Amino acid sequence: MYGRIFACLLVLFGVRSSVCSLPCDYIDSVNITDGERLPNDEIRHNGVIYNKTYYRMIDYEYEDFATKKYVPNYIRGCLCAVRICVRLCCGEREYLGRKCTHSDGYLPVVVNVSATEMIDLRNHSLYGFLYGKPCEQVYELLPEENPVDEWSIARNGSLIIADELLVPRNQYCLAPRLNTSYASGLVCFTSTEEFKYNLYPVAIISIWCHLLHRQLDNGNGTVATDYGDGL
Repeated sequence: MYGRIFACLLVLFGVRSSVCSLPCDYIDSVNITDGERLPNDEIRHNGVIYNKTYYRMIDYEYEDFATKKYVPNYIRGCLCAVRICVRLCCGEREYLGRKCTHSDGYLPVVVNVSATEMIDLRNHSLYGFLYGKPCEQVYELLPEENPVDEWSIARNGSLIIADELLVPRNQYCLAPRLNTSYASGLVCFTSTEEFKYNLYPVAIISIWCHLLHRQLDNGNGTVATDYGDGL
């Protein structure tokens, strides 16, 4: 334990070390460097308070959550340790049109959390947002066109499709849209060729089967790569 603390102190004083890592997975964290410093070493960022157990000053980041590179020191907080995490496909002030587009206006993220309840996640203190598409390929759920695409957000931040398929938070993302309060749900998807030659978690296999089922329901014998525009 003391060795880890010493390594973190080295980072604070400008000595590079990869030992001072986050107490959570990088993909479940956000940059909180510009947050407000509070008493007892707490940091408030976007309305979320992080105590010192759940943030670190680090000197690395990941491109596409895969390639590690060293950067100037900054502070990163473990959002999913203090809030129910929901991932947005675009940036903090962006909506999805043909691509992720900046907006100065308020962008609601209204979703179903049950068959009878809708909430705006931006106005709910239990939820926090991660940003950026978590995988290379996604397809958009279209419940208005196909009932098997009906989806809602579970109490743990997972996405539920057709009341039976549970998609974990890092296998989907939500996209605010312009001029509508409802967010779109987009789910990670592996192309047929990649699927043949790789092993994937159960969630990915289930999603692939769901997409196949959706296409068969539409009377189409092929699996379409129905990816979100601009992603």
